[in-house]
Amino acid sequence: IIVLGAGLYRNQVTQMLAWRLDRAVALYQNHHGNPFTVVSGGTGEGDTVSEAETMQAYLIEQHIPEDRIILEDQSHSTFENLNNTKALISNQAFEHIAIVTSQFHILRGLRFAQVLKMNAVGAGSRTPYPFFDTALIRDFFALMYCYKLLLT
Repeated sequence: IIVLGAGLYRNQVTQMLAWRLDRAVALYQNHHGNPFTVVSGGTGEGDTVSEAETMQAYLIEQHIPEDRIILEDQSHSTFENLNNTKALISNQAFEHIAIVTSQFHILRGLRFAQVLKMNAVGAGSRTPYPFFDTALIRDFFALMYCYKLLLT
């Protein structure tokens, strides 16, 4: 399970990030065995802790064992989230990878995973309806911008 960051607010998990983490907890609890969960996100401007550290603390509060959580705390973008995570888990033989992110963000996350040759599925977290439309449009343009970068 790879959880993509969504930003912190004053070193705290935002509602959007909480929904992603809650989705990861549900996947963890419904999985047979004890899957690893990678929390991915660096330290943002104005923050004193990384997003990954804050996400780890949240998951531990939700009874995910600390030894099943892998921190990727250097990234500042979706592509970096996945690229850095791939480097962290490259020596593991994972059969299945689920990328947890907001519903509107799944396409971009999976496209980057495909570019990085990661065999993954998307697991969308809740996105409130009033936010979904504008977020989807924003992510569409971000994806088009990234396609341009990936093709050049």
